[in-house]
Amino acid sequence: MTVASPEGPLRTIALGLLRRAEEVRRAEEQFLAFAWREDERSGEADAAAGEELTPVALRALHVATEEASFRVLAHLVDEGDGTVRALAAVLGVSRLAAVDRISALTQAGLAGRDLESDRVGVTALGRGVVDLVRTVAEGGGKG
Repeated sequence: MTVASPEGPLRTIALGLLRRAEEVRRAEEQFLAFAWREDERSGEADAAAGEELTPVALRALHVATEEASFRVLAHLVDEGDGTVRALAAVLGVSRLAAVDRISALTQAGLAGRDLESDRVGVTALGRGVVDLVRTVAEGGGKG
């Protein structure tokens, strides 16, 4: 797979991070709505967009750059959605170890898992990270 420049993957990553930050923000708002008393609320998210996005970006990049995580993401990009059992085989680990890895990817917004069908898929953010790593590995697309 050849990507001409990192702008495509970087844009995909940026949009994926923004989407993930919004998901985290909405989840926190829902969590805060369950407070019994007003003084139990930890406060509204007042931070600037960059401050909100930084921890989300760092978490996603940390998880994605672990070798086993990247192998899962690359497999999902290349082969499409897969089962937990198939991903365990890709990693050469037990199903439980694969579930742990998939959970980390899901929490970071890099993958999603349908518990009913036990299928895992890559998100736009995960795809962007794979594309970026491949672009860098190919020398930035310069031939």
